[in-house]
Amino acid sequence: MKFLKLAVITLAVAVVTDYALTQAYTNQSGVGILLDLVKNEHQDTSVREKTNYSTQTYENFASSTPLTSPCPKCQIATRLHCVDTGDTIGAIITVAGETKDFNINTVNQNPGNYYLEVWREDWTLLETHHSGQWMFNRY
Repeated sequence: MKFLKLAVITLAVAVVTDYALTQAYTNQSGVGILLDLVKNEHQDTSVREKTNYSTQTYENFASSTPLTSPCPKCQIATRLHCVDTGDTIGAIITVAGETKDFNINTVNQNPGNYYLEVWREDWTLLETHHSGQWMFNRY
């Protein structure tokens, strides 16, 4: 009987923990971006679910190339796409240390599924290592 009680308690704790972890993941506020941008080719991030009406932002942490590390003047462009509507919301250009809002219109504030398209804006033949953070569910 004691074993049965312990098993039921363990099962209850596992269910509550699983539910809490699932809620934490689905209410994720942002995602880190680490990319190797080859020349000026565009790369897409994975699709993320936005669950509130906050404005989305992108923070450019740092960029570097084989010749310039760090590269404070490397321009990184990010374009916001809404999967649900097929709309391209708009693009922003940042350099290291900048944070900008996708404040193009109110569409980017609506809940839905979004992804970013990222590329090196200023022309280069070199590979650019880039890190940043996309915030889509700011609380």
